Amino acid sequence: MSDQSQEKHQLAGSDPLERGFSRPVVFEQAGGGYQAILRYETTRVVTRAHDTPAAALEQLISTLQ
Repeated sequence: MSDQSQEKHQLAGSDPLERGFSRPVVFEQAGGGYQAILRYETTRVVTRAHDTPAAALEQLISTLQ
């Protein structure tokens, strides 16, 4: 059985200055679940803990939109 925290995802988008970016999403185990973390320049976005990495990723995407 594979460890879900080893999932690999990449997010792409545009920053407020309309520069394109593509960054990896890191998953960490925390609070009995998984947090999704995106780092871009000086910005760090961290989700609350979710049961699955997929749920944490969905919240991260929603937060960034």
